[in-house]
Amino acid sequence: VTSDVDLLDLDDDLPVAADALQPMADVEVEVPPDPALPARPDGKRLVLVVDDEPEIRLLVSRTLQAKGYAVETAADGQEAVEKAEAVVPDLVLLDAMLPRLHGFEACRRLKASPRTRQVPVIMMTAIYRGWRFAQDVRESYGAEDYLEKPFRLEDLLRRTESAIDATEARRSSSAEGDAALAKGRELLAAGQLPEAIAALEQATKANAWSADAHYQLGRAWRAKGEHFRAMTALERATELRPHFAALRALAALYEERGFRRKAAEMLERALPVAPDDASRQTVRRELVRHLG
Repeated sequence: VTSDVDLLDLDDDLPVAADALQPMADVEVEVPPDPALPARPDGKRLVLVVDDEPEIRLLVSRTLQAKGYAVETAADGQEAVEKAEAVVPDLVLLDAMLPRLHGFEACRRLKASPRTRQVPVIMMTAIYRGWRFAQDVRESYGAEDYLEKPFRLEDLLRRTESAIDATEARRSSSAEGDAALAKGRELLAAGQLPEAIAALEQATKANAWSADAHYQLGRAWRAKGEHFRAMTALERATELRPHFAALRALAALYEERGFRRKAAEMLERALPVAPDDASRQTVRRELVRHLG
């Protein structure tokens, strides 16, 4: 036990409060709504082109600019995520094989961020080929489309326009999802569980990549006593982003149902994303109890 605890970098003299031995309470997490696209001074749609090969970046950029698009570029996955957060493009053309941060992981982060989750992503790849990869990337990472290299520039332009048009049409649906999430939170706070669950399920359908919508749905199922349904919703929230409150709720749920090792795993994942020192200390105390 000592070696396991040491790995957690715990303070030897850290006092264990009595309430630390109780399941941690749920914490409300406010997530801002999807922002509107920034105004484009020239009125052009903005595409972020991400590829580690300069020749491809140049070729795609010139092709898009000739068709009236504005273009930003990035040479690796980390730069792509940072630039997308800064400019919120209308579309990201994202190569799969990238340095620093893999393209699939960059796509997941874009879709998990409240600022960029509504931005369509077209993955480009010369390695991961076939319809099974394409479907998995759409379902698991949220890519709008999947384009194998080498590709025809006419096909790239057609898919770019189609993806942007489809996303603009869905923005009204996203607004409905935000409204459903707000309504669900209110109903949950009022204890109207069936109505809250219905509203929150609507929110997760409209905004499938909203971690907070899945978290709130998990809270509602847990309040109704549907623990395994709650686990499913909370796990989805933690897949979308390191959601501290969802990880805490999962730890408590897993412990209640006898899955002590899974409970400890959730606490280990919660520790590095704790929002403050008090929360970190509480998580550490819970981990000491589980490892003991």
